[in-house]
Amino acid sequence: MISPFANQKFAIPITANKVNRDSSGNFVPKVQRDSLDRIIKAEGIIEAKDEMPSGSTISPMLENVFRHHCGSTKVNVQQIIPECWGGSGGHPDNYILPTTKQLKTKIKGPSELELRIAEYLKQKGTKIIFCYEFKYEIDNDFPTNSRKYIDVIQNDGCRMFFRNGAEYKLPPM
Repeated sequence: MISPFANQKFAIPITANKVNRDSSGNFVPKVQRDSLDRIIKAEGIIEAKDEMPSGSTISPMLENVFRHHCGSTKVNVQQIIPECWGGSGGHPDNYILPTTKQLKTKIKGPSELELRIAEYLKQKGTKIIFCYEFKYEIDNDFPTNSRKYIDVIQNDGCRMFFRNGAEYKLPPM
């Protein structure tokens, strides 16, 4: 585990591998699915090397499939790895339906945190390690809860930790 403490809430499994790439070279997370084919975990390591992929917007065809499946035209399908990080808009492993909270607030597009991390990824040698977990109720297609862990490791060794959208500051040693 990547953690200075034994606190499991803080840690991200170090076993995460580099993310996959789609046919266009954009990033796709490693995912685990449950018996109902819902994504329950998405993780990976993205390293800023010589040239980062530009990412792609959500494929209208796949978005329509999700909307039709859910019986709603008002669902904003989300990318797990956002376009601004080089995420694929055409791969089904990079889509997640919005959580109950996101449905109520109608959140769409990259968050401030995602845009901030995109700026770090412009610096060569920076890498991010992320692990997202999604919880569902019985046969619901929409996650009822999600936990998001993101570590940013800059090329100078400086580390930042983000837990569920907020920066986590380590206590002084």
